[in-house]
Amino acid sequence: MPEPVVIAFSAMAAKQYMGGLYVASTSGTSFYIDPDIPETKKIKKIFSHSIQGIDFIAGSTKKPLPLEEQKTINRTTIIELQALNPYQNQETKFTVKAIITELHIHQGWFYNACPRCYRQIKQSGTSWWCDNHGHLTTMPISWYKINARIEDSTGGMNIVMFGKTVQSLINKPCSILTIQEGYTDPAVIPPILNQLKSMSKIFVIQFRPRGAFIDAVVIKSFDDDVQPLSLPAPTTIPSTETISSITSFDPKTPQVEGKKTAKRQLTFTKPVSGEEKPRSEEKLKKIKHE
Repeated sequence: MPEPVVIAFSAMAAKQYMGGLYVASTSGTSFYIDPDIPETKKIKKIFSHSIQGIDFIAGSTKKPLPLEEQKTINRTTIIELQALNPYQNQETKFTVKAIITELHIHQGWFYNACPRCYRQIKQSGTSWWCDNHGHLTTMPISWYKINARIEDSTGGMNIVMFGKTVQSLINKPCSILTIQEGYTDPAVIPPILNQLKSMSKIFVIQFRPRGAFIDAVVIKSFDDDVQPLSLPAPTTIPSTETISSITSFDPKTPQVEGKKTAKRQLTFTKPVSGEEKPRSEEKLKKIKHE
């Protein structure tokens, strides 16, 4: 086993990010490989029998689906979606073309979330508690949670939208509303949220458990940019149609210079009233060619 290498850094700055600590370099940072100090030997002795090689995790070779396929994957209707067993289809994403008809904002429109996992947190004394990460060392963030109803031609269903899904629809982060615009009461609805109502989108829906219940969660939405086919304008048929034709000659028949040829014009006239029987009138006009 190769001897471990000790690297020492100086003039580093401790910073916070997403609730955790990390060190960053500064303009005065220097690093030393196996510095000639007593601590180097101690560190090498500690790690001489407990070093494990770094496991490199292969990156995913699976390419993301093209945008058009994302819009149509597992396309279904609301009535078909409601007929499924949500507990058996939690791993499947469905797409539904629907319109938002109701906003159930009386249940609140945001909550205080853990900045690392975005789960709802609880206040514990003077600090905040996350079930995933324990006591928070940073302030919580505001996170959208919108309960709504969507409908299509087959029926309607209740859905839930969180965080960046709502942000993508109204183009405004939740923190802007709560911190900069002062909407800190979940019972007070910011006017911008009314823009959600009557929005027609392609919603990507996934079933997700919530305690003893399971929700239909919108994880993404797309604009429905498929335009209807434009049909050509109907052709107006005139009451009188004139068909002109020029008599053709057999190329095998020699043409005599100075011989006169004829041009015939046919005119078909439709009946003026329903009582008259259809009839055609042929007018022959002979035009002499010099």
